[in-house]
Amino acid sequence: MKKALSLALALVFVFALAIPAFAAESVVTPDGAGAFADNSGATTVTYNVAGTYTISIPADFSLNEAGAGTADISVSNVLIPVDKKLTVELATANYDNGNYLVNNTSKIPYTIKNGEAVIAQNTPFITVAAGTKAGATVSLDFAATVAAATLMGAHTDIITFTAKVVNAG
Repeated sequence: MKKALSLALALVFVFALAIPAFAAESVVTPDGAGAFADNSGATTVTYNVAGTYTISIPADFSLNEAGAGTADISVSNVLIPVDKKLTVELATANYDNGNYLVNNTSKIPYTIKNGEAVIAQNTPFITVAAGTKAGATVSLDFAATVAAATLMGAHTDIITFTAKVVNAG
């Protein structure tokens, strides 16, 4: 009795391990002469790639004694839909009304350039097309008018950048 029960449990276990593979069946029957025709089939394999991108912005940096400095802004690992592009722009609220490094009442005006072009608010300075996984890097040049300072000490500002995936057209 124990042997029969053990054998039955072993068979149940073996059949439970069988995993069916569901595919399109193709039944081939011989023709009138008993010959079989060649047969083939096809399957569709799918892998879904999730969209992503990485943006790198320095957490902080200091200008040199002359009031100049450079910050690299980069995007990488860009996987976006075919009809889109990734843009990065300056989103600081008052930038176009005058950008200042501030210490209490002391204000030092400064500019941000990409090469010779002054960066305008809400205007992309990085654009990456779909299919450009490596992304792009832009070096932004900062220039402050240090002679405008009226107090000693650290003068600071917070600059906000926005990355967007938008229609390519």
